[in-house]
Amino acid sequence: MKKFLGLFVFLLVFCVAFTTPVHALDLVITAANVAQASGVPQQYTSGGTLTQGQCVYLNSSNQVVGAQSNASGTATVLGIALNAASKGQPVTVLTSGVITIGATTTKGTIYVVSAANAGGIAPIGDLATGNYLSIIGYANSTTQITLTINATGVTLP
Repeated sequence: MKKFLGLFVFLLVFCVAFTTPVHALDLVITAANVAQASGVPQQYTSGGTLTQGQCVYLNSSNQVVGAQSNASGTATVLGIALNAASKGQPVTVLTSGVITIGATTTKGTIYVVSAANAGGIAPIGDLATGNYLSIIGYANSTTQITLTINATGVTLP
């Protein structure tokens, strides 16, 4: 009986460990290390407090604010803020090119707008049912993301 119970516990732990999806966290970005590597940035006005390295979208007031993939309106990513800004201040946004993101990335991973945090950047595996697929780009190294901005409008099933 003890052997059977031990085997049962082992199989239960094995099944849970290898069938439960593992979700990474949003990138932990050090704002001072965010830098444009290539591309042509554009100037906008901030609609709220932004931190360098956050992904942004253009709101109905034609101002940029932190994008978030949990709603269709906020998931329409425009690009990445290259400077910090308070509401009403100018903010430079990189919409294409390559960005040194100020965080450790996994080469080859696709990064998307976070559902958990406005302005956050997450690996695509973090998206869940009901989230909107808004692609930021892919990691071309452990420090840079090639921007391939695509606010698809697709909701994950």
